[in-house]
Amino acid sequence: MDDLFAHPVFGDSWEGLVIETILSSIPDRVEHGYYRTSNGAEIDLVLQKGTSRIGIECKAATSPSVARGFWSAKEDLDLDEAFIVAPVDSAYPYGEGATVCSLAECLVRLESFHNPMF
Repeated sequence: MDDLFAHPVFGDSWEGLVIETILSSIPDRVEHGYYRTSNGAEIDLVLQKGTSRIGIECKAATSPSVARGFWSAKEDLDLDEAFIVAPVDSAYPYGEGATVCSLAECLVRLESFHNPMF
């Protein structure tokens, strides 16, 4: 496992796993994409239905941190909620309106986030 976690492509693989898993579990009527600006604001996955908007950032670290670009993107998009999905055991708040959680916990929260969303 240590060799896997230390491999240079682990972060990209984690991001792909998270995004593919989430997209395969949400209804077709939920719009999705990513957000990136030339100023460095970025969020890996944005889900939207109507006026509800959720941002998801993928981090392969067990103690994840996000850069200023995450917070800028969160503000630009006026997100209702933001999740930082990481290989963690339990969810915890991370700044205003953001939560670090596992992929499994994120899927549960997406199902229950404003029931009309899904």
